[in-house]
Amino acid sequence: MRICNPSYDLPTIQKYPIFVRYTHNWLFGVNTTKEEILIIKEKISRFLRLFLKLELDNTKTFIKHYQREGTCFLGYQIKMWSNKQMIIKNILCKNHGNFTRKNLRMTSRKITIRPEKDQIIRNFCIKKICRKDGYPIGVKAWSILQEYRIVEKYKSIMLGITNYYIQCDNLYILHQVSYILLYSCAKTLAIRKKMTMSQIFKKYGKNLKISFDIKNNDKVMRRSVEFLTFTDLKAQGFINKDKNKMAIHKAYDPFPLFFFNRIK
Repeated sequence: MRICNPSYDLPTIQKYPIFVRYTHNWLFGVNTTKEEILIIKEKISRFLRLFLKLELDNTKTFIKHYQREGTCFLGYQIKMWSNKQMIIKNILCKNHGNFTRKNLRMTSRKITIRPEKDQIIRNFCIKKICRKDGYPIGVKAWSILQEYRIVEKYKSIMLGITNYYIQCDNLYILHQVSYILLYSCAKTLAIRKKMTMSQIFKKYGKNLKISFDIKNNDKVMRRSVEFLTFTDLKAQGFINKDKNKMAIHKAYDPFPLFFFNRIK
């Protein structure tokens, strides 16, 4: 089976510029050569200086290739993760009731968006939820809260992170995020209860389910709260890949795309 790919002359194709801005953070993507992107960067710098009285912060403005380095923007990692022009797979197809195997072309060169793992870990380190290497630790400042409040706090963090990254192509990194939060929560409970980790999980279960009473006038209602891991969120229907899938893949994917961002 012979498959041919068309070839293109990069300087002659359309540029398809992309511009995204959020406060002083911005991202500019264009389908061109590095030499031309340097000229564009200089023009942007001159425009900011002459018309807006702003200076481009060269220490925080980067030019990156979308395939070799990718770029990070607002906690998202944007990159072409596969460097293959195409892949060929042997697929079982049904034709008039009979199953036959065919070699089908599966394109794989597309830019995808994933959660930026390093940024999430840095934010956790600031809150003292984990160490720099991602190892979860207990938060002593939160150990003064009631047990169910501690679990609620960690659960809300997990739900917030999942909601923020729900549109990403690949959410696999959130498995590690939920692990860090779950074990940090257990260690925070262990600090409060002065118990070991094994005792905490034995007492509250693998998802740290805690029951508590709520008084409403003369009535007492029994409630419970538990931490939801990324696997639990998928099982309970919080994450629907078919509806929330979002990928950047255009006809010009095979060509170099350069990003640079940051204005100060």
